Amino acid sequence: MSEDRDPQLQALFAAANEELDEAAFRERVMAATGRLKLRILSGAGVIAILCLLLAALFSVPLIELAFLITEFLSTELIPIAESNLAWILAPVNNVGAAVVVFLRLLRVGFNRARDAAYVN
Repeated sequence: MSEDRDPQLQALFAAANEELDEAAFRERVMAATGRLKLRILSGAGVIAILCLLLAALFSVPLIELAFLITEFLSTELIPIAESNLAWILAPVNNVGAAVVVFLRLLRVGFNRARDAAYVN
């Protein structure tokens, strides 16, 4: 075996054997942790402020959109004169009910097609 040793490698091993100051190490770690915590909290604060501003800007249009969708989905499919039959059929005589029935049928059809594909 050769007696020639790499001086850089020997310097690294010598540095590894040195005693480190625990107080200084603890202070560096706590300072780095404090900076990281401050960055995270300030970033979360900025994001929260942006979300509040966006909510304030878009709240009125979103509420209007919700009212329009509600009005559309509650439109009667078959106009029935004011009678007991109109009250009885009110939950199912609207566009929303038709959309729900269509989506349920679509889901049942998809599930049956998927299950049939696994049989083969």
